[in-house]
Amino acid sequence: MQAGAAAIDEFARSSAATHAVAREAAPALSTFVADDGEAIRVWRLGAGRPVILLHGLTCSHRDWSDAARVLARTHEVFAWEARAHRADTPRGKDAPSVDRMARDLANLIDHFGIAGAVVVGHSMGAAVALEYLRQRGSARVAGMCLVDHSPRLVDSRDWRLGARGGSLLARCLRFAAALGTDASDVALRALGIAPKAMPAAPDRSAAARNALGRENVASLGRLMQSLLAVDHRDVLASVTVPVFAVFGGASPLYRRVPLARYYESIVADIRSVVYREAGHSPHREVPGRFVADLLAFIEESVSRSLSAVSGRA
Repeated sequence: MQAGAAAIDEFARSSAATHAVAREAAPALSTFVADDGEAIRVWRLGAGRPVILLHGLTCSHRDWSDAARVLARTHEVFAWEARAHRADTPRGKDAPSVDRMARDLANLIDHFGIAGAVVVGHSMGAAVALEYLRQRGSARVAGMCLVDHSPRLVDSRDWRLGARGGSLLARCLRFAAALGTDASDVALRALGIAPKAMPAAPDRSAAARNALGRENVASLGRLMQSLLAVDHRDVLASVTVPVFAVFGGASPLYRRVPLARYYESIVADIRSVVYREAGHSPHREVPGRFVADLLAFIEESVSRSLSAVSGRA
């Protein structure tokens, strides 16, 4: 479902929805400069408890548009355009990676003076959120929602819950790098992914270059290598804030991979849901149900956790 109006209609029909349809807030564009000099755009709308939305690889803030409009009725929403995901020439000195984007998230939180945030990450965005916890802890985070994501994308002898094809893609990228070829082509073709703004074309990589800009697309291979290298199982095992894990039952990456059960077994304060008909992007495919469940998680799990912390203080 693409149109914001359609998402609002679906949300209004949902039995879990408790908010009446209201006039949509207009987003305001802000820009902050990361500590390496990269300018990063952020769309803000609404007021209330902060919710930070982190999109997936080759996606953009627009992926959250349906959900953000509804969330903004009761929350202040921040949705960024991650580095290497816009057509402008990069200004920062650091190459895009999960580690670098986690520092970008820390820069965003510092720049806007955010505290008590609920961080919502889809796929790559979920990896960035977990890396942020590893680097900075949860002092500024009240809860986390991870959308269709495995803490380790590549299978190994002791891990069989990675993305389908992740191990093969990792080998392809290493081989491309050894040959000195543009690994971004390998990543785009192997996963069949492309920006939402990308027009239909026989050559997906060429179209992606036109949509994102040649320099940024050239960085996607390195970014993908970074994603394939991370392992956040230790972070999940030690996370102290409530976590809402969301999966698509028809996800091309995790279909028939029992990640929900894994999250439930390792995270102390966990709520999980599998939308059977959704693919890799439940927040876009079933936005009404996703937002209703996210709001319930914030109202129940996050508020209860904060009350408990306050009571112990």
